[in-house]
Amino acid sequence: MGCDIYLKEDDWKVFEPGSRYSMPVIVEAKDEESGFHPVYCPILPGAASQGTSKKDALKNIKEALTGVMEAYGEEIPMLSNDEIDPKAKLDWVIVDLRKEED
Repeated sequence: MGCDIYLKEDDWKVFEPGSRYSMPVIVEAKDEESGFHPVYCPILPGAASQGTSKKDALKNIKEALTGVMEAYGEEIPMLSNDEIDPKAKLDWVIVDLRKEED
């Protein structure tokens, strides 16, 4: 059974397969041309998505984060919290990497 892990600066690069992570994400304002809300994780390169609503964008970024973290395996190149704009409005999503029991 996994546990909730709230990543702090000192342990952002620690990855425990089979755990749950609370990840910061930024949902941007809806793009008027495309009609989508872009969303990305400022500490995990390659983790981005979009959605027609903020709720949809948050659901989609959880899937993107899961895929990116699983693809990297144990060597996830997370950035430090210094990379996050201090004025950015962060949302948080739980990424569950625990394997489901059959």
